[in-house]
Amino acid sequence: MVTSLLAGLWEWKVLDVIVMVELKSRQSGVRDMETQLDLFSWFPFQSPNNCTHVTDTVLMDQWKNGYFVKNTDLFPQKITRNLNRCPLIASTMSWGSLVVPTFESNSEGKEKVVTFKDGLEVILYRNILEALNMTASFINAVPGESNVWGDYDPERNSYTGVIGDAKFGRSNISFCGLPKNFFFETQVDSTHSYVESGFNWYVQCARPRPRWQVFVRTFALPVWAVLIVAFVAFATVMWGLAKFPDERQECTLYRSFVGMLQSLMAVFLNVGVNRMPCNIFLRSFFCLWIWSSFALTTVFQTYFTSFLVDPGLEKQVSDIEELLASSLTLTFDDGYKDLFGGSDERAELILSRRVSCRGFEACSRRTATVGDAATILDFQKFDEYRHKFVDDNGESLLCRLPDKISGYRITMFMQKGNPLFHPVDSVILRLVEAGLVDTWWRQVVTRQKFTTEVESVDAPITFFVFSLSHLYVAFTFLALGYCLSIFVFMLEILYKNCGHVTTSVESSPTDLTVS
Repeated sequence: MVTSLLAGLWEWKVLDVIVMVELKSRQSGVRDMETQLDLFSWFPFQSPNNCTHVTDTVLMDQWKNGYFVKNTDLFPQKITRNLNRCPLIASTMSWGSLVVPTFESNSEGKEKVVTFKDGLEVILYRNILEALNMTASFINAVPGESNVWGDYDPERNSYTGVIGDAKFGRSNISFCGLPKNFFFETQVDSTHSYVESGFNWYVQCARPRPRWQVFVRTFALPVWAVLIVAFVAFATVMWGLAKFPDERQECTLYRSFVGMLQSLMAVFLNVGVNRMPCNIFLRSFFCLWIWSSFALTTVFQTYFTSFLVDPGLEKQVSDIEELLASSLTLTFDDGYKDLFGGSDERAELILSRRVSCRGFEACSRRTATVGDAATILDFQKFDEYRHKFVDDNGESLLCRLPDKISGYRITMFMQKGNPLFHPVDSVILRLVEAGLVDTWWRQVVTRQKFTTEVESVDAPITFFVFSLSHLYVAFTFLALGYCLSIFVFMLEILYKNCGHVTTSVESSPTDLTVS
């Protein structure tokens, strides 16, 4: 009966309890019955095989003849720093650099078992185990449908996820980037927080401009307009000079306006002309055009080459105002809808434009790769995905907008009344005050960066290698030039053949008359 009573109280996490059992005995020669009280209790975590099951009771003291026999402390400290290798059951899941899963084979070597050995919270958890002489034990959280940390149903008094595991005692402790907030505090107890985090909007980083725009971007549109006007003006002036004072002194190429345009274009493209002009005035203007073309083509080639190497970046959404004014889709996890619970116009606009997605990774993948959406992530998830979604150069495709939606502190949760809460909380507080948490966090971020990024050579790259991806614009213009040249050449052949046929037809009647 004593054991069942203590076990029933332990289900409600009542540990400091004394059960008094009355015993009556009769001494020889004495008529009255003597009353004796036995005081029983129990101690958890006494052995790895008997940690939380009430099997053995302990006689704390006895009351006889109006006093305690042992006169001992009836409520000693039952949770000590040595919990005899009992398991500290943890409910968690993969969460960025805080909880990093590891896949290992089971004892039979067939199936893969998920365990956790890296991540800031895992390191913190294992230091708690070492401080209390406990062993690690992980359970799979009951999955939630709408909230990644668990769904609460007040009518059924049910809670899924890692929060539900802590609330109903399925686990001793729960962690996976859990925020310290008022609602969670009403369900479970939170330890000291150890990491600061927050929610931000994330968009696709500015992408490189298409290289086909290089030719247009080399000079601004007004510069191109001035060049065209100057080209036509030079051709007109030089065509007039070719006829002064006597057009018969100049070759036929420069007396024709079309021929003048061809000559000036050839010089501008650094191609030699068929014949130099004879007129001294025309030669002076021709030299001026050569010097101007040389300067312009030098500048053009310099800018053109630099834009082929680095075409620049397109404009990126830089703040929340530009985000709401853009056509980007707003997609984020259902659990983040509470961030916009206010009645202001901005919150209503965000919720009206929201499109649901299946998990953080799906939202982030669409934002990073497709670029037609914006999503919400906390700092730790961003640290994970910034190394997962990268471009060909290893640069992250996700960029954070500066305006923070909400900030919070990360903590661990335990069931209300759990006797392990104060020892665990004390260990966490000491680790935070010692600065070990900050050191471990920097080490974890560095390890995650090295495991996801491609190793680079030690020597710095002092040159740039042009590949086909850089030069396809130049080759495209070259191919267009060749096609245009072939087309003009074919037109010249057709024109010559047609002219020869016409001449033959016109001369044939004369020949017949003479004959």
